[in-house]
Amino acid sequence: MKEQMQKKQMLVVLLVSLGIFLRFVCMAWGHNFDWASYCIVGEIAARFGNVYAETARYNYGPVFMCIQGMLYELARGGGDYRELLYRVLMVGVLTAADVGIMLFLAEKYSVYKALIFFLNPISIIITGYHNQFDNIAIFLALCTLYFYNEEKHFNRRDIGFVLLFTLCLTLKHILFLIPVFLLMRPNLCFKKKMIYACVPPSIFIASFVPFTINEKGLQGIVNNVFLYRSFNNFPLLHKLLDALSVPTSCWFVLYIFFMSVIAFVTRKYDYEKQMFIYLIAMVAFSSAVANQYLVIPLVALCAFDIGWLRYCYIFYVSIFLTLQGSGLHLKGFVAAHTPEVIGKVADKWISYGYNVAAWILFLTLIYIIYKEILVGGMKESDSES
Repeated sequence: MKEQMQKKQMLVVLLVSLGIFLRFVCMAWGHNFDWASYCIVGEIAARFGNVYAETARYNYGPVFMCIQGMLYELARGGGDYRELLYRVLMVGVLTAADVGIMLFLAEKYSVYKALIFFLNPISIIITGYHNQFDNIAIFLALCTLYFYNEEKHFNRRDIGFVLLFTLCLTLKHILFLIPVFLLMRPNLCFKKKMIYACVPPSIFIASFVPFTINEKGLQGIVNNVFLYRSFNNFPLLHKLLDALSVPTSCWFVLYIFFMSVIAFVTRKYDYEKQMFIYLIAMVAFSSAVANQYLVIPLVALCAFDIGWLRYCYIFYVSIFLTLQGSGLHLKGFVAAHTPEVIGKVADKWISYGYNVAAWILFLTLIYIIYKEILVGGMKESDSES
């Protein structure tokens, strides 16, 4: 029995090592537009410049900018290999966040689900090739789950929640609508609702104040952070909204509306479950989806027991990121070395990639909420009997 356990542990270590190795292989594959932005931001931050005033290629809070500045400064020691060292350090930090999420899933759910998250191509490509940092924010969000506290008495756990959620927002504000979810939770007392939902966003906004010394910095923050809308493509309902002639300026408002509905529907759910639903819903209903957003629901898809829907999402999005131009851009290779019909399928796969991903996530939400209602109904029937 002990020998069998040791073999399993060795296998897990080997698989985790493989996942880390593959991330660095993807790094060696090349890079896209985002990495050029990282180099620009890292250089500005390393000399303590005002990133918001000097470039339009940074759309987040100050925390990740500081990380970029520190890594860029460390990489200066690499001389002619400075940029390579900078990237290695960046991929190392991003991989550490992935490991953190994997450990969370292993502790709370299962080693199998943790390995699905760590070894699936989406995680590997986004971390290794795209070098996007959504998973750092997600890891911090998962850490807040250990501190969420519905007791009426305010204690250290509440302080931990506020601090971690604040850090999460100021790093990358993908959870900017979680305060809406918190405000609707019936078991959270009014005082804590106000603290949980208001303090972190307030600090997030205040964190920009030092960069508003000059007008250019203020304009950069307003235009490139708060008014930034990415591709504004609304994959789930794009064709319907176009057919109804709904102006694109309203799409973000629709996104807020749908997320508010989800917040209301799930208000009585366990907070951890609600957090995972948020991660799925924010991409399913998003008015703007880019490649890096496709990694956001993965931890939730791994945590929930959703059967084939999880694997459909991983399969479809993995091929999309492999073929697409901002991904590993292998469409040209496929077109050159396969029959013409395969090339046409690859074109369609890329064209509908975001749409199919959004619809799989939407169906997943329906399935999760249906299961929750069904279980709730069964519990009520048991109590009545």
